[in-house]
Amino acid sequence: MLHYLTLPFLLQGALLTLELAGAGYLGGLVLGALLTGIGSLPVPPLRWLVRTYVWFHRSVPMLLILIFLYDFLPSAGIKLGANVCVILAIALGQAAYVSEILRGGVESVPRAQRLAARSLRIGRLSTGVRIILPQALRATIPALTNQATIAVKETALASVVGVNELMLRSEQIVSSNYEYLDVFAAATVMYLVMTGALSGIGEAAQHWFSLDRARRSHVRRSWRASARGGDAAALARQVNATMDRLEGERRGDRKRPALGEPLIECRDVRKSYDDQVVLAGVSLTIRRGEVVVLMGRSGSGKSTLLRLIDNLETVSGGEILIGTASLPARGIRTGMVFQDYNLFENMTLLENMTEAPIGVYGVPPKEASRIGIRSLECMGLGEKIDTHPHRLSGGQRQRAAIARALCVAPEAIVMDEPTSALDPDLVDEVLQSIRQLADLGIALLIATHEIRLAQLVADRVVLLRDGSLVADGPAEQVLPMWKTFDGTRTAVTTGAGNDK
Repeated sequence: MLHYLTLPFLLQGALLTLELAGAGYLGGLVLGALLTGIGSLPVPPLRWLVRTYVWFHRSVPMLLILIFLYDFLPSAGIKLGANVCVILAIALGQAAYVSEILRGGVESVPRAQRLAARSLRIGRLSTGVRIILPQALRATIPALTNQATIAVKETALASVVGVNELMLRSEQIVSSNYEYLDVFAAATVMYLVMTGALSGIGEAAQHWFSLDRARRSHVRRSWRASARGGDAAALARQVNATMDRLEGERRGDRKRPALGEPLIECRDVRKSYDDQVVLAGVSLTIRRGEVVVLMGRSGSGKSTLLRLIDNLETVSGGEILIGTASLPARGIRTGMVFQDYNLFENMTLLENMTEAPIGVYGVPPKEASRIGIRSLECMGLGEKIDTHPHRLSGGQRQRAAIARALCVAPEAIVMDEPTSALDPDLVDEVLQSIRQLADLGIALLIATHEIRLAQLVADRVVLLRDGSLVADGPAEQVLPMWKTFDGTRTAVTTGAGNDK
């Protein structure tokens, strides 16, 4: 066996096996990724075609596909070499399995990651490549590695079309000297070495994508800085001005600015999902620098209203104005802080901070890094810049989400239950951060059940019931209603910010 392990004739066959498997598998990866992308499009005929392709190749043995390519295509005037037929057969079969693996990986990434990207105005392509794909790959590496080893083993079928790979060369030697055990034992060891090496590569890839791997933040390059240099510079100045105010507020040498003109205006906003009415005509005005707290029972429409204002969903009726523009047109930047944080799990905190400034607004990487570090420091997370979100406490993650929203210099921030997912001992640190924002002059719209939050920061409290606005006024006027609210009140209390 040792003799055959070093026999050039067999070693050349093993090399050809790797070449066939590698080319076929890479082709399968590319085609499988393409099928996954096509299958995710909201076009039923295309999705049906992808599913039919997957079903066919999962049902038919690769040997039949190989024979068809080698024996029947020439009759149609298409002549392919034996090696090309083997590579193509492997690629076509692997693509079916790879597309299903990738589809499962993509679907395993929470939809909230896409919503967070949309709230930062990150494009769909960048979201897929920078946020969704890395997280999907981390979940699919074991299965993709398994498919690579299968591709190596599938090359043994190439002998039926005369490709002189490892298996056929082993059979040729055995047919001349009948040393079955020694020859096939040597071939087995070669297959084990090849597949073992692939398994090692897969484990290395798992380690590379692991969130527990210690690494420094890698800030992406900016490809848009030259094209949008003016916008980028203006954004950087605005963010730095916000950080200056925040740092001054923390030192106690800044006062909250007076309220400005109307910034967000909801006019008879309605939202329905099929036959379910979620918002039944809500009218609400929020001024610059004003803090409005939305309160109401679960299902009253608070979160839906926030998503509509941040343009994550479309209204079924009515109109939302941001500044002077009606959605989806937008000249004013808004930020959103989600109930479950929705930080990008595959990125460090600093990378979370810089993704939108660089990728959306073209801020130069060095300036974006400086902004991101300042934002984290203002939220008390300066020592966590190279930390992944899963290593943080709930309060730290929520403060990181606030810091990320600040990195695009928003004039308004909407917050969806910012303290509901936190332990009681973590609520205070988030409340303190929100109170700091309230003193910056940024308009805040906060959905919450936390009475203490409303007492600390609210200029107005808006009470929703079954998708309708039933109270709008100062906190001291509306909060007593909330404390005794039994769902039967229908009168609207008129407040300073909304005449009804």
